[in-house]
Amino acid sequence: MLLIIIFAYILFFLAPPITGLVLSIVGMRKHRSSINITGLVLNIVALSLQIIRIFMIIFIYGGI
Repeated sequence: MLLIIIFAYILFFLAPPITGLVLSIVGMRKHRSSINITGLVLNIVALSLQIIRIFMIIFIYGGI
């Protein structure tokens, strides 16, 4: 059951930062601007926060 919840969480909450990260990297290859760099940093921060949140959920509710 926990694996299904983690998969759904990844699908719905991690997909936007990962997609934004990929698009920022593609944009950086074509044209490096401050907007692309800012988007890249913000997507990395959003992705990091979501990953930390997943580990907190696993440790608190998973009983590890």
